[in-house]
Amino acid sequence: MHYYQYCPHCGAKSFAFHGAEHFSCSSCGHELFLNSAAAVVAIIYNSKGEIMLARRARDPWKGTLDLPGGFVDPGESFEMAMSREIKEELNRNLLSMKYMTSTFNTYPYSGRNVYTTDAVFECQLDSIDNISPSDDVAEILWMNPKDVDTSAIPSDSMRRIIDFLTKNK
Repeated sequence: MHYYQYCPHCGAKSFAFHGAEHFSCSSCGHELFLNSAAAVVAIIYNSKGEIMLARRARDPWKGTLDLPGGFVDPGESFEMAMSREIKEELNRNLLSMKYMTSTFNTYPYSGRNVYTTDAVFECQLDSIDNISPSDDVAEILWMNPKDVDTSAIPSDSMRRIIDFLTKNK
């Protein structure tokens, strides 16, 4: 609630927080709701049943483990976003994706929290050999989901996804 002290529509300081992520301006009547941003998460398996983990190349949480994926851009479907993220992060093409589950997250970015709803998909790539990570992925690792130390993963949603995989595979 401390992020918005002034109305983004008229600039008045009469922009009040009403709880449940709702703000309104008593000067111009403008209302703002903090909604969840859509994100996609890729679960990629190798022939040993291990999942691909990504080491983050950037903040927040630089150097920690994550799963491939990212935000859905305006005008994108989940499928379009997943295809773009796979190309950006792994330099591969997405062949198929199958919905698995969803979860929620609070993602710290630029001094504020971004609330996300993460759609999780099992993905097939054109190849998993010799992947050259880029964009915000420093390296990839393959691990059995049961062997992943979830305490080393800072994202609540990624920990829940790993837990989901260990209980449902």
